[in-house]
Amino acid sequence: MRPSTILTALHSQPVRLGKQLSLRIQVSSFEATCWLAEAGIGTTPESAAVRHSRTMQMVADGPWAIRERSLMLGELDALPGTIRALIATLMPKTA
Repeated sequence: MRPSTILTALHSQPVRLGKQLSLRIQVSSFEATCWLAEAGIGTTPESAAVRHSRTMQMVADGPWAIRERSLMLGELDALPGTIRALIATLMPKTA
């Protein structure tokens, strides 16, 4: 099994700090991630759910479907434009 880009990136961060990432659970199929999400012990990216929506019926509208994320950074204006655009996309729109 070839690791995903996200998994590769996830493993690289602790290595940079001289640490090792220890995963308790790792699955290799989209169906398995859906089972974990349904059980309340995993997450499934919305983009993946949309891609597979024709073959798998999954409704992501329960309280488990919403995840709060935090973004901590220094000076926003010092970041490259692409990163600022990504942050603007990820941040909720407020009035």
